[in-house]
Amino acid sequence: MTSETSERTVDPRDPANRRAVTLAARASRLVLGWVGGLTALLRARRVPAPRAAAWTLLAAIASCSALAFGLSLRAPTVGSAPVARAERLLKVGRSCVERRDAARELIATGDRRYLAALEAARDRRGGLVGSEAANGCMRDELGGAIARLRASPSAGGAR
Repeated sequence: MTSETSERTVDPRDPANRRAVTLAARASRLVLGWVGGLTALLRARRVPAPRAAAWTLLAAIASCSALAFGLSLRAPTVGSAPVARAERLLKVGRSCVERRDAARELIATGDRRYLAALEAARDRRGGLVGSEAANGCMRDELGGAIARLRASPSAGGAR
């Protein structure tokens, strides 16, 4: 058994990560604001440096804990992150090949919740006046998958 260390990096340009990056930036500004305000208050009251540092550290830990608790109360997202990313790429992917790979990920789940996204991809129009099928590279594949998902029993529920 080999031990692998994986570093996860977040690309802020990726549409799937944009909300998380924005939320993290707001959270850091909020915590830094609280800590900065406390530091200014302690300095104004002439609290000795070691005690002020302890209070500042305690405030930073409490702020981060409260923020993490608040974020944990948010409603859970439906589906896993890779599937949600694939659904997003199906809508905003730049090339037909990129959108086809995303569609294949959704099709592989066999979940009827993604039926609407697959139908929208099948019906997507492009070109100068919207006269061309934008997802022509996967038109037949989408048609077959949509038919299979419609015929399958309710796997995964409705979205």
